[in-house]
Amino acid sequence: MIMLTTIQDMKEEEIQLGYDIKGNMTSMPDKGISLIKYNYLNLPNQLQMQVSFENVTINTKYSANGTKLRKENITVTSGFDGDTTHFEMIKMSITYSIAIQKR
Repeated sequence: MIMLTTIQDMKEEEIQLGYDIKGNMTSMPDKGISLIKYNYLNLPNQLQMQVSFENVTINTKYSANGTKLRKENITVTSGFDGDTTHFEMIKMSITYSIAIQKR
């Protein structure tokens, strides 16, 4: 198996890509993805990334046969007024959304 472990961006800088022993990508720093975790079916069940002032965590739940059951998106935005946490859960085509402001 051939894996791409280094890429070169437009600024001619090399970017290291992370992989686990099964060949799953675990990080992609140029896109802000710091961590990708996989379940026993090799399906991504957690992704963490940072985009500007936002820290985003996406958790995905699957059934035993690999059918996607639920996706949770947690976004923490840091700003001058403190942190705001936005939680969104998508389950069986119903979306729940909550925002919490910390000062």
